[in-house]
Amino acid sequence: MNFAIVANVIGGFLLVFLVVRTGLLAYLYDVKVGETGVNFVLFSKFTFFNLPYSEIEKVKEVGFFGTLALNAVNFQNRSLTKGFLIQKKSGWYTRRIIITPADSAHFKAILAREHIVCS
Repeated sequence: MNFAIVANVIGGFLLVFLVVRTGLLAYLYDVKVGETGVNFVLFSKFTFFNLPYSEIEKVKEVGFFGTLALNAVNFQNRSLTKGFLIQKKSGWYTRRIIITPADSAHFKAILAREHIVCS
């Protein structure tokens, strides 16, 4: 077997591990917890979707690997952090969204303020 091929494969796996482990994906896409809703942003700047708190039915706290829901939009970008499964009041494919916010305690405090059940 060619050493260059093996080195490239190992280097690729190390790069993927580094990106996932250090949270570099958060620079590409992220979730920002705002006063009126949850904002989904690209490149830490451009908001492409806003989910108002009034549209959230309930939230379930899950681990990073806590759910393998095939019927949920997986928006996790941080490894080994608390994840949340958001269930909207309406919708079809986007009714369930899995996120990993930067500050989970702040997210839970805002959910409590908005009277949204978090289990």
